Amino acid sequence: RVVLLLLRELGQLQLADDEADPEALPRLELNPHRWTRFVNIVAFDAPPPVGFGFCPDPADSVWDDDKVTLHSADFLEGFAARHVELQGSELYVFGGSYGGILAPMLATECLRRADSASFPFRGFADLEAHLKQLPQLVLSHIQPIR
Repeated sequence: RVVLLLLRELGQLQLADDEADPEALPRLELNPHRWTRFVNIVAFDAPPPVGFGFCPDPADSVWDDDKVTLHSADFLEGFAARHVELQGSELYVFGGSYGGILAPMLATECLRRADSASFPFRGFADLEAHLKQLPQLVLSHIQPIR
């Protein structure tokens, strides 16, 4: 799911169809409207073993929404610890599909941890509902990354 989101909607590359040959396999091309021109994007599937996630012990693959929320907040803290050059960057949480349920829960957990957070939390949204409108609303306020 995350890979398709990055390839079809906001990543650096997009799938290009060959209009001359509709039977041809799609090819990758640079996305001129990529969000990565303006922001850093961290996309992850949750919980493991969803997507590329991995649980060596099957007992670890029993999840509920609260456990997913805590795991995702822990992931963000670990990501911040490993990427100190990004600390202080504003954090926006987006969720698509069922992530639209989990995003507000993660946002609440981020606010709860705000005193120890490396990323100042700024907001959340259901990505699928706002994907078309969000660039006009947010990107006008964001400076290009260095």
